[in-house]
Amino acid sequence: MIEEPDILEDGKILQDNSILEELFDGVYIVDRDLNIMFWNRAAEMITGFNRKELLGRPFTNKILNPVTYQGDFFDQGKCPIARTLNDGIRRTENLFFQHKKLYRMPISQHITPLKNDTGEIVSVAVIFKDSSSRLVFMQRNADVVNTDSVTGVANRAYIDMTLQTKFNELRSYGESFAVVLIDIDHYKNIRAIFGSSVAETALKMVSRTLLKCSRNSDIIGRWGEVELIAIIPNVNEYQLNVITNRFRMLIEKTILTVGTRVVPITISQGAAIAQPVDNEATIIKRTDTLLEESRQTGGNTLSL
Repeated sequence: MIEEPDILEDGKILQDNSILEELFDGVYIVDRDLNIMFWNRAAEMITGFNRKELLGRPFTNKILNPVTYQGDFFDQGKCPIARTLNDGIRRTENLFFQHKKLYRMPISQHITPLKNDTGEIVSVAVIFKDSSSRLVFMQRNADVVNTDSVTGVANRAYIDMTLQTKFNELRSYGESFAVVLIDIDHYKNIRAIFGSSVAETALKMVSRTLLKCSRNSDIIGRWGEVELIAIIPNVNEYQLNVITNRFRMLIEKTILTVGTRVVPITISQGAAIAQPVDNEATIIKRTDTLLEESRQTGGNTLSL
């Protein structure tokens, strides 16, 4: 078995497509014009895109739609692949791709230059993997009774049970947690303009993005028809602000199109840290009030 560090050290291996096809990690090769010229089977499995959809397309395209953790899209100046093509320095980058099923997924990638016989950099090889810190909810729970059949996140019954458990832990051991209510902005308008199928696709996209881009200890669930809920343990207000603003940014930067039209998808959030005097009803009431404040601003907002 070839280990990843060995691959990064051996440019000949990185240029042997038959070996790259056997790797469990995704691999793609980009030429000096930033066009993708190789896309292995693992890359297809991780992203959902087959090679025919990506070969000859620029890495910065609107298919993979890469975005940084700060919410920046990649252009020629910011692209780490372009920098490696210019300076020959190996890099490790964390970013988000957009899966073929539209949700955002965290990616860790290692970039290394490829040179010809004269030492000139002619392309860049990138080894990448899905860096989700959690397994999908269904994989962790293996019980369809706990799972919402439309979105794949936790259902209302499981969330009610989890809230009760979290309050017992808070009162017995002082283990803090936060609750976040999340609503897709202008969902009724999306359904009226684009149809119920597109609206359901938007709901699935948001749900799966939150699930893939949350921590292993977090619980993401469906609370109402359109509302989602996140139960986030062991956070202070600053950490909660970082996590929920990342949720907001990732949804805003994700592209859903119908024909030539872009469907605008953003979320409103209300978030609060549970206190010992709270119970299930009071924490939901507080977060719902905060969620309504976010809605009243026009959406794409967090109230904390």
